Amino acid sequence: LKHEIRASLWERYISHVTTGGRPVSSYLTLYSPPLMDVKWFAQKGVIHFDGEKYAGVVGIARDKAAYAAATSQLRGRLELLLHGDINEILARPAKYQISAKQLDGRFPFQAINLDYTNSLFSQSTHGDISIHLQAIDALLAKQNTSGATTFALFITTRGERGMYAGQFLMDLRQEIDYNISRTEGFRDTFSSTFSCGDARTLANRSHADFISLGIVKLVTGYLKDHGYYIRECDAVWLMRDRSSGSQMLHLAFLVQRVPSPLLATRVSQVGRRRYRLFEKQVVAFVGKRAKGMVRSLRESTDLAKCQKLHGQVIDRLAALSFEVQVPEPEQN
Repeated sequence: LKHEIRASLWERYISHVTTGGRPVSSYLTLYSPPLMDVKWFAQKGVIHFDGEKYAGVVGIARDKAAYAAATSQLRGRLELLLHGDINEILARPAKYQISAKQLDGRFPFQAINLDYTNSLFSQSTHGDISIHLQAIDALLAKQNTSGATTFALFITTRGERGMYAGQFLMDLRQEIDYNISRTEGFRDTFSSTFSCGDARTLANRSHADFISLGIVKLVTGYLKDHGYYIRECDAVWLMRDRSSGSQMLHLAFLVQRVPSPLLATRVSQVGRRRYRLFEKQVVAFVGKRAKGMVRSLRESTDLAKCQKLHGQVIDRLAALSFEVQVPEPEQN
């Protein structure tokens, strides 16, 4: 099921940021063996493997066992593997000073894969903003200051209602309701798609629709703060309905810098154009849901089909190993 997301979602978005069929120059990912995303992208030619290393690939390993295993001398290596929690490296760099400094030197990235295994704002979060969101904010700031113009951003998060803090869900409802009250195009598309007129009703009827739309709205706001807008976005759900019960939301964004004339002026007409620029893809995302283009992959109905489609590829990729040249882990 996961490989269907790599092949049908991630690969398609990365292809948007390559030029003339050339590989991406830089890719940031979370290191978790066996790094199937890197192997797959290399096989498809969107990451360059020169026989020794996967050029431009930076991995961040939180798990010390995985970090240690990665140092074994095997076939191929990442260009750089850093140790630490990516959220803390980005949002609280003092804790991982060496890794933070090395990561800063690698910006900007053409593709970023935040393939989290938990939620963006868990019930145990203390404070008004989670470490995940602080990290995303810091990452976008670094993309901006380092001159990124177009890049692919992947965010994976748990989707179950019980995985989120109540205040965060309330904030998402308020964001959606504000959009409904302010934007006629969004209000009409929302109403015709979900057959309701407010976010609370949507959340009660379909938490999956609510959380996916809410997080797209959230990311739109963070991008806007750093001078970016969404050129395209899609979502795929992965439902482990026969095993763990987890519901993973995979979001893909094609991100573009806001044209400089819209940043440089405050003329009301341009201001309205700028607002529509940010909201256009949020409306389009709801429209995709109306057309059945927000997919749900379920173990109960799709696993056998995906195994038949991707099984041989997965076995071949899993057999490839990595040699990763890394600095010593920082002592914390």
